[in-house]
Amino acid sequence: MAELLSILSDPVVRTFACPACGETIALGCERCRFCSAVIDQTAAAAAADLMDRVNLACSEAEDIRALFDREPSEYDMLSKGRGERPDFYLLPILLIRWWIRFGKLRANDKDLTAAKGDMKTYAFVVFGGTALGLLLILLSVMHWL
Repeated sequence: MAELLSILSDPVVRTFACPACGETIALGCERCRFCSAVIDQTAAAAAADLMDRVNLACSEAEDIRALFDREPSEYDMLSKGRGERPDFYLLPILLIRWWIRFGKLRANDKDLTAAKGDMKTYAFVVFGGTALGLLLILLSVMHWL
C-alpha cells in the first residue's frame, strides 16, 4: 500500500508539444503517441521548460486580469463603503513585474499572445492614465500661476 501511495504522491506530469505534429505529449516519451516521431530528450526537456514558463506567464496574467476587472461593488466591500480601489495601486507593480519576467518570452501559443495583448492594454490604461492625470495637474497649477 505504501508503494502505491508513493507513486500517487507525484501528480505533476510535464508536457511539451511534439515537434513533428504539435500534439501535447508527456516528457520522457521516446516516441510521440500521435505520429510515432522519435523524440530527442534534450529538445523535449527544453520544450517542456518553455511550456512551463508560458503556463506561468498565462496564470499570472489571469491573476492581473482578475484584479483589473473586479466589479466596483467588490471594492466597496473592501474599502468599507469609501469607494476606493485599494488593490488597484498594486497594478503598476504587478504589470512591471510581469513584463520583466515574461516580456521577452517567445512561443507560438495563442494564450501567451492573448496575455501579452491584455498586459499591453492594462499597462496603457494604468500608466497612460497616471501620465494624463499628472499632466492635468501640471496644467491646472500653471493656469493658476
